[in-house]
Order: sequence, then structure tokens, then C-alpha cells
Amino acid sequence: MDLCWKGLQEIIIAMPASVERMEFLFQQSSSVVINSIDDEHARAMSYMTELGKRSDDGSQINAIGSWDDELIKEQGTWKFHKRTFTLRYFEIKPATGEAVSKYSY
Repeated sequence: MDLCWKGLQEIIIAMPASVERMEFLFQQSSSVVINSIDDEHARAMSYMTELGKRSDDGSQINAIGSWDDELIKEQGTWKFHKRTFTLRYFEIKPATGEAVSKYSY
């Protein structure tokens, strides 16, 4: 599974294409922990759970992973400086349920 996107332009192109392949997609972030390093730097960690149903073959995707983030404060606003996603669990299997909406924001 190769979903490495670097830079804003790659994300702008690749992210919508990835989502459009799904008949249904649900993502949930949880357990967000933010550690302040100093007044302008922080680190954050969170977990992500994803459940989806692919449009092409109807298979179900289950994924669990974690985000490790480096944050910086620029002109009074916190921003991501670097994000790293680590996939912890991934499964593709025949879907047994029915999608009642395309995706959730």
C-alpha cells in the first residue's frame, strides 16, 4: 500500500482521487495528546480508525493507525510542520454490510 504524498500539490491531487474510489468512507480520530516543547513548538499523537467500501470490487477496508505530528507556531497560529502516519492494522475482506451514505466528514 503506497500512499506517500509529499507537498501540498501532491495532496491536492491524490487525496480526492483516493476518496473517490470509495463507495463509503468513515474516518475517526481519537486519543489526541499534545505535548508542548516550548512556546513555538509542540508534538502531537493521535489514533485514526478507517472503515471503507471500495467502489471497484465492493471489498471492505479496515485500517487503524497513528499520527505523529510536529507542530510549529507561526504568527500566533499553530500549524503542522511534519506529519507521519504509521499503519498499525490493515485488512481487506468481502463487505457484508450496505453503505447508506457515500462518506462522512
